[in-house]
Amino acid sequence: SWRINLDKMRLMDALCLRCMWCCDVVEWWIDTLLRMMGPCYVLLAFCLILGVVHVYFTVVLPLHFPLGSPAGLLHSAFGLTLVSNIFFNYILCIRTDPGN
Repeated sequence: SWRINLDKMRLMDALCLRCMWCCDVVEWWIDTLLRMMGPCYVLLAFCLILGVVHVYFTVVLPLHFPLGSPAGLLHSAFGLTLVSNIFFNYILCIRTDPGN
């Protein structure tokens, strides 16, 4: 009776070790893939932000205010302030290590 239980325990230990090894391999592949894809996501975010900024300054702002008017200049200055803050914060987020 105790020999059967011992054999079952050895089998379970072997299965657990094999399962843990498989999990380690999958974790390594996912970690490597995400490390390679990280710069692509950063570039994508920059492109999306720049696209929105371009549409705002070339389409939306001229529709509402003439560019040379005081209101147009004020809105342009406010928009540039927001854009510089967005990029500043995004760059600081990129440079921060995970977990800090």
